[in-house]
Amino acid sequence: MDGTKKKKVTRFSAHLVLIIASFFFMIPFIWMVSTSLKPLTQVFTFPPEWIPNPVKWSNYIDAMNYIPFFTYLKNTIIITLVSTIGAVLSCPIVAYSFAKLKWPGRNILFIITMGS
Repeated sequence: MDGTKKKKVTRFSAHLVLIIASFFFMIPFIWMVSTSLKPLTQVFTFPPEWIPNPVKWSNYIDAMNYIPFFTYLKNTIIITLVSTIGAVLSCPIVAYSFAKLKWPGRNILFIITMGS
């Protein structure tokens, strides 16, 4: 087998393995969506039913009303934005200090920073 043919077979095999593996990773997500649309009586049936009958879209409305979802969402957005802005502002300053300035303990602190 010449090099090009061998490379194509290797790439095809790798893609095939990755596609098969992706199905295994998708199963929990599909199960979660399926279960979220089931009535409570169908959630724990054996054998499991993958397709809900009837589809109960009101489960999402009930979940939104059960907890203060939008309050939690607002808090998450605020914390995410503040931490992202803080990281974007502080990381370049710290990186410049590590790269260009010479100060005692710099190497040790750099190792600790990279380790964390």
